[in-house]
Amino acid sequence: MCIEWKPRADLYIDDCATVPAWGATDDDRHTLAIGVSGGLDSTAAYLWAQLVEGVPRDEIKAVFFNLGQPYAEKELETLSTLPIAFETVELPLVEMQNTKPTVESHVIPARNLVIASYLAAIAKRVWIVGVKHEQHRFMFDKNPRFYATASHAATQAAGAPTIIETPFADMEKADLIRWARQVGHQDTLAKTISCHDPKLKHCGRCHPCVKRYVAYYLAGEDTAELYEEHPLRSTEGGHFMVRYMKAITQKDYSHYTPERIAEHFAVVLMENGHG
Repeated sequence: MCIEWKPRADLYIDDCATVPAWGATDDDRHTLAIGVSGGLDSTAAYLWAQLVEGVPRDEIKAVFFNLGQPYAEKELETLSTLPIAFETVELPLVEMQNTKPTVESHVIPARNLVIASYLAAIAKRVWIVGVKHEQHRFMFDKNPRFYATASHAATQAAGAPTIIETPFADMEKADLIRWARQVGHQDTLAKTISCHDPKLKHCGRCHPCVKRYVAYYLAGEDTAELYEEHPLRSTEGGHFMVRYMKAITQKDYSHYTPERIAEHFAVVLMENGHG
């Protein structure tokens, strides 16, 4: 049976008809909430919200989630050095899960669903930050389908329009680095971390270290000296090459796009004097 009308919300998952939207005055949640980690992407998002989207700083709720990830202490220390007014939520999700994140395998199942649900309770817009080449189906909780489905569920639960999204669906990490340089925040991004080692700031041996190194190189900066091990020469750097070659051989770009593969190969060639 279709429900013809409900108060406040303009979209319900179980509706068959459009429900009239109520105005913003009926919703006293914050304008925007961002899950922050001390990483490059979420830090850029916090700056982007103010400098590009014009959201007042006091209308942004930046929240760090300590889910029990092994590198949480390092993330908190990094956040304390950044121009981000943030709050911390202690939620021992990892402790209750069977899968434990490591440097080699850092996945925390449904992490972004948990974070998005919490943030949707305090803000009309929620940014779960991902960049262009992460918008594929294997990023289960950080792709367009997740954002759309989570937005629908959050709108239903909050009884008011709620958007869960990333501001960088059409931008790459290198674009964020270039933009930060243009607006005078290159030093801010340089302080961030993208590493799953519990102690080292830039181990060079994990998945995000490789991606960060490639992004900075594409943006015109060789940051190899910052890493404990050169990211492209690490075991994980080698694994990337194997995955990319497999994608090319099988013509399967559902995980790694041709653009992402080309960028990585370009950096490898430039590093070896062929650029």
